Parts: sequence; C-alpha cells; structure tokens
Amino acid sequence: LMPPLEKKMHGLKEKKIDVLALGCTHYSFVKPYFQKIFGKGVSILDSAGAIARQVRRVLYNNNIIASKHIPSYTFFTTRKKAQLEKQIKILLHRNVSAEEL
Repeated sequence: LMPPLEKKMHGLKEKKIDVLALGCTHYSFVKPYFQKIFGKGVSILDSAGAIARQVRRVLYNNNIIASKHIPSYTFFTTRKKAQLEKQIKILLHRNVSAEEL
C-alpha cells in the first residue's frame, strides 16, 4: 500500500504542507500511512468521527436508530467476494463473508 500511495502523494509532499484534511470517511483507514508519508510535522484532520456522530444524531432524532447493541454487517460487491473479504480483514481486522452482486 505504501509505495503506490507515496507515489500519488509525492507532488503534495513536495509542497511542504503543514495540514492535510481528509475529505472522505474511508480515508481514516489510510491515515497512518499518510502520517508516515508526510511525517509528524504535518497535522492530519480527520472528519470521520464527526460524520459518524452526526449520522447517529440524525438516526436518533428520527427514531430510526437500531435498538440492539450488537452490530451486524452485510457486505455486497461487484468484484470477486474473496477480494473484498481479504480487504475487510486487513482494514477492519475481522473475518466476514461478502455476497457477490
């Protein structure tokens, strides 16, 4: 993951930025890699937590929040399910099964 990501970030790294704002919730998965690429001198702003809290507020305020405390997950993919299952294991550190569409 590092070499391709580092290659894509090369131009931005050359600009000697001091703050990197992550604009998508799934960028949290690669935040440690960004930090490694840019170094400790670059602050990384991650909005994923704030977005998750807002989603919870919306669900709660509309009385559609799940009542059970044990989450369940369903993953669908248009790729080979084994690829998605492997990626989820890497990113979420859990074994899951996916369904191909």
